[in-house]
Amino acid sequence: MRFGLVDSMERNAQLKTYDGVHWHYEPWDMDIALGNKNDGGIAYDPPIDRNTMLPGSVTTFAFSGRSNNQDGTRATSNWLWDALEAWPYWANTIVPKVADALYNAGLSYDNISKMFDEDYAAKWCEIMYNASGYFKYVESGKGDPTWLSWLQGSRMTHRHWWLSNSMDYYDAKWFCGDYKNHYIYLRANVTEGSDVNVTISPNKNAYMSVMKDGVLQATTAVSRSQPLVYSMSGGSNTKNPITIYGANFMESIDLSDIATGFDGVTLDGVYSDVLGSPLKSLNVGTKLTQTQNGYTTTVAVLGCQLQGQS
Repeated sequence: MRFGLVDSMERNAQLKTYDGVHWHYEPWDMDIALGNKNDGGIAYDPPIDRNTMLPGSVTTFAFSGRSNNQDGTRATSNWLWDALEAWPYWANTIVPKVADALYNAGLSYDNISKMFDEDYAAKWCEIMYNASGYFKYVESGKGDPTWLSWLQGSRMTHRHWWLSNSMDYYDAKWFCGDYKNHYIYLRANVTEGSDVNVTISPNKNAYMSVMKDGVLQATTAVSRSQPLVYSMSGGSNTKNPITIYGANFMESIDLSDIATGFDGVTLDGVYSDVLGSPLKSLNVGTKLTQTQNGYTTTVAVLGCQLQGQS
């Protein structure tokens, strides 16, 4: 799903074992990816999953093997994938562990981009690429323009955009990979039982996670219309910062509710080497500095607008 391999998940794949105990997944026919649809052309923005449908269609899903009837009822689907996605232990435990193991083994955006850009595209002669494209999509059609939309050039810019967004999304959903490198530390003194919240809006559909006292509290789906609203009713103190993951998606951070107890926020994680920083506003209410025991704490702002309340 990370790569949008729409013809190689629900079909064109096998589960194999050589000892009856250890199994591996073996796909093939993987030439349709990164937003392409089966009959040519780019159709899907990242991320996509088994429920993504062809824009404007009620019958066609992104991934081959799944389809609906005209009335919207399910016509075909892969029973194995249906069963796995309905199994909570698979979705919430096995998949995140495997995703993290793959990242630790080298499956990262940087490594994937290096493979595509340097190990393949940079070493593939343009004359051969153009000759191959002409033979496969122009000459073989004998005047039929059906396959012309497949002639898309190197797609380097599109590939970087599509992959970075898809990798970011699934890393966040499964709390793995590079997602765990992008977070903010929030320090505040909040009395237990206080009716105050921290509100963070993302720049796109994503997930954000909150960790307190070393324990993951929740991973929540967020969007511009549905920001993260984290209740501070459980209390907080400056000795144990609250960690909020998903900083590279954060467009606005509103801490005004906890202004009286606010002590500081570390924003290093809002920056991404790939996409920069989406952060536009940081609202810390009225308490911008605090002097305590001879030390002065100030708010550091990186590339965003600092908002204060009068």
